[in-house]
Amino acid sequence: MASNLGSLILQLSANTAQLQSDLGKAYKLAEDTADRMKRAFAGIAGAVGVGLSADAFKDFIASSIDAQDAAVKFSQKVGVAIDSIAGLQSAAAKAGVDSGAFAAAMGKLAQSSAAAANGAKQQAAEYAAMGISVKDASGQLKSSDVLLGEIANKFTGYKDGVAKTTRARALGGNAGADMIPLLNGGNAAIKEQIDLTKQLGAAYSSDAAKAAG
Repeated sequence: MASNLGSLILQLSANTAQLQSDLGKAYKLAEDTADRMKRAFAGIAGAVGVGLSADAFKDFIASSIDAQDAAVKFSQKVGVAIDSIAGLQSAAAKAGVDSGAFAAAMGKLAQSSAAAANGAKQQAAEYAAMGISVKDASGQLKSSDVLLGEIANKFTGYKDGVAKTTRARALGGNAGADMIPLLNGGNAAIKEQIDLTKQLGAAYSSDAAKAAG
């Protein structure tokens, strides 16, 4: 009997030790996950140059569904890859470009590139002057985010002044001029923000775009 009791006690002790070990691992995992989330959201806030307080977090989450829906519609209207939108918005915000001006300019860019692709002389001449083809190797119209990057690389070599402003407006409408601070940074700065939002899990989902379509 004493032997059985001793064995039972040893078994219980072993089980307790294992349970404590498992709980310790679970606690550490939860702690690490919380820390990663905290750093991720801090990174997102930093990327767009604003603070995200704890009190604002609930509103941030509540608005995310509406933001996703708006992103899908924006993607469809201006021909931008859905998973690049958050990064483009972030890059624009860092450059001090107003969100309304950014949306308007991207819409005009989509129109001007489509017009150039369809043979409109004025628009085709603007892109040709920069050495940019609005079509890819397969003859398809390039997405607006790809064209934006190519235009940005060209703008880094242009001197600030009336000529640059006029070209920006020819491509992006009146709001095109507001995009110059973003374009002056080149494609590398834009791509950096796109990659960052993807790494942080802040990019909008392409699955949502398919569902909306």
